[in-house]
Amino acid sequence: MPENARAANSTPSADVRRDSAPSRLLERARILCQDHFFATGAAAWAVVFAVNRLAVLVMDRGRVGDFHREEWVFFAMLLPICLAGAALLSGGLKRRELRARLRLESAQKRNDQFRRASTIGFARVTAARDASTALHLRRIGRMAETIARALSHSQKYRSYVTEQYIADLSIAAALHDVGRVGITDDILRKTGSLTASEFESMKMHVIVGGDLIAELQRSLPFRSYYELAREIAYHHHQRWDGTGYPNVLQNGNKTSFFVQNGVGAPLAGEKIPLSARIVAVADVYDALVSKRPYKDPIPHEEAVRTILAERGTHFDPDVVDAFDSVKEEMRRIVREIAN
Repeated sequence: MPENARAANSTPSADVRRDSAPSRLLERARILCQDHFFATGAAAWAVVFAVNRLAVLVMDRGRVGDFHREEWVFFAMLLPICLAGAALLSGGLKRRELRARLRLESAQKRNDQFRRASTIGFARVTAARDASTALHLRRIGRMAETIARALSHSQKYRSYVTEQYIADLSIAAALHDVGRVGITDDILRKTGSLTASEFESMKMHVIVGGDLIAELQRSLPFRSYYELAREIAYHHHQRWDGTGYPNVLQNGNKTSFFVQNGVGAPLAGEKIPLSARIVAVADVYDALVSKRPYKDPIPHEEAVRTILAERGTHFDPDVVDAFDSVKEEMRRIVREIAN
C-alpha cells in the first residue's frame, strides 16, 4: 500500500489533530503580522479594548451622548493608533505580496530557462545526426515567432495568438524535426534525391518526433509548450488542401498516425493545428533559401514567390499573408543565422 494511502487510513496523530480550523486561523494571523508584529498586535489589541470599552460605557450610561469629555478624548487618541496599525498591516501585506510575486517571476524565469535548455538539448541530439539541421532549427524558431506575431495583429487570431503562445511557439518550433533521430544515416545524409522508398522512410520522422514529445507531455500534469511541440512535430508536413502527411486515424479516444496510403487520412484546412500551419511556411521558406546536401539555395525573392504561389493549396492563406507582411524579417533571420 502506498505511503499516502496508509496515512489516509490510519488513526489521526497528534500532528494531524493539531491541524484544526483554529490552528490554521492562528497560523494565518501569525503570517499576516510577522512583518510588523508589535505594531499590528498593538493596533489589534487597541481595537479590541476600544470596542470592549465602548460596549461597557453604552451599557452603563445607556447612550453615547452621556459620555464624559475624558472618554471622548480617549477614543480620539485611540483612533490614530488603530489607523496607523492598519496602515502598517496593509504595507506589510503589500510587501509580502510583492515578495511572493517576485519569487513567482523568478521561478517562471528559471522554468523558461530550463525549457529552452531542454529544447537546445533535443536540437543538438538531432543536429548530431544531421549537421545541416542545427542552424535550421534556430532559424525556424525565430521565423515561427515572427510570423505568429504578425498573425496576432489580425482580428481573427488576436485572442488566440497571445504573447505566451508566441513565446511557447518559438521554443516548440525548434523541435519540429526531432524525429530525424529515428531516420538512418544513409537517408539523412544522402547527397542526391531520395527514392520513393527512401522518401516513405523519411516521412516517418513526423511520427517518431510526435510520439517522443507526446510521451514527454504525458509525464507532465499540466499544459506545457510540449503540447505545441507535439502538434508541430506530427503535422508540419500537412497541406492546407489535405494532400500532406501523416494520415490520422481516430478510433474512439485513440488517435493513430500512419504514412502509408489507405489508412486514415491527412488533415486539411483549419483542422491542422495553427502552430503546424505556421511552421510549415517557415520550414519550406528556410529549405528553399538554404544550401542542403542535395540542393543549392535559391534567392529570397524566388522563395517568397514560391510561398505566395502555394497560398490556399500547400499553405494556410492567413499564414501566407502574415509571412508576406514580414518577408524582409525572414531575410534578416537567414542572414543572421547563416550556414
